[in-house]
Amino acid sequence: RMYYEWLKSLPKFFSNGSSMTEFCFGCLPPYAAEVSLREKQRLKLFVEALERVPFVSDVLMKSDEITKWAFSSVNTRCHPTPDGDRCLAPLADFFDHSSDPNAYLYWDEGMNLSVYTSRDVGAGEAITICYDPSLMYNPSDLLARYGCIEETAQATFAKYKIDDPTQEYYDLGYDP
Repeated sequence: RMYYEWLKSLPKFFSNGSSMTEFCFGCLPPYAAEVSLREKQRLKLFVEALERVPFVSDVLMKSDEITKWAFSSVNTRCHPTPDGDRCLAPLADFFDHSSDPNAYLYWDEGMNLSVYTSRDVGAGEAITICYDPSLMYNPSDLLARYGCIEETAQATFAKYKIDDPTQEYYDLGYDP
């Protein structure tokens, strides 16, 4: 029953790299576009792997949207384990990401998951974890994998770069 509620809570829409269109890639800063394209490649590998699984339904295999949703649902919910693997941890979905988290995930020898706070957490304060320490310091990596940018990320990351701006853009305040 617990997993049914978790499945019902999964997003219906993702804005990570594997969900982006060619137009989206053109709007991103170069590094963000590169890592987002890598996520798109990982989606292709996922589809190729699914094609070799005999019990995957034809409905899933014929729907790009369902396949993309399945990939993103798993990809954005896997957490690194001490042995270098990645593991789904449904209840960890309820924690927000932070590069300065107030909690951490702990896996014991039996791969059971516990959550511990690293400091006192006040009433009403969000419990935060670092989704993936290898992605912690670059907002482009977070955007590509999880489809989010941390609130503390510099705003310059989100700038739209126009290749050949007209004077009208500069008059409107455009600053490359």
